[in-house]
Amino acid sequence: YQYPPAHFETPIAPRAERVLPWRVVKPADLNWRADPPILVAPDAGAVMYVPGKPAYSLEFDLEIEEAGRYRVDVVLMNGVVASSCAISIDGKPIGAPHDLHSTGFDPVFLSLDLHDLDTGTHVIRFEGVDQPSAAARTLAPSFHALAVQRILLLRLQDVEGYRVVTERLLNEK
Repeated sequence: YQYPPAHFETPIAPRAERVLPWRVVKPADLNWRADPPILVAPDAGAVMYVPGKPAYSLEFDLEIEEAGRYRVDVVLMNGVVASSCAISIDGKPIGAPHDLHSTGFDPVFLSLDLHDLDTGTHVIRFEGVDQPSAAARTLAPSFHALAVQRILLLRLQDVEGYRVVTERLLNEK
């Protein structure tokens, strides 16, 4: 720890100017589709899905009100009865499948990268992948569960630093 404590030379900016304008979406508030359409349980804003087999899909319709470049993140849960899934936005795969098996039951924050999204409806799809997991338990039931806790959106044009740098780079050309 620093002693004596350092003080700010200028006042700290108001919270609205320091916190990024994330849009936090509760999946239970969105239109969704599940295949197979069994054991889908919205709870406290999250959606818990227990298809009971590795081949499944769960899709959410996400409304974008203002076009722009978005950082898209999701909060999922890992666990002993979880699954492995591939994620896509508007049919475009995002990276390798994610193994959500673990010995605990904890949130997993996944960045789905940057996407240029127009206004309108976009589909985030979670698709079950049948792959071995080092964390799978031999005596645990194979529920292949997926829990989508939150979807997070950050429109980069709403972030002052992004706007300043983008304008500077465009003006240099």
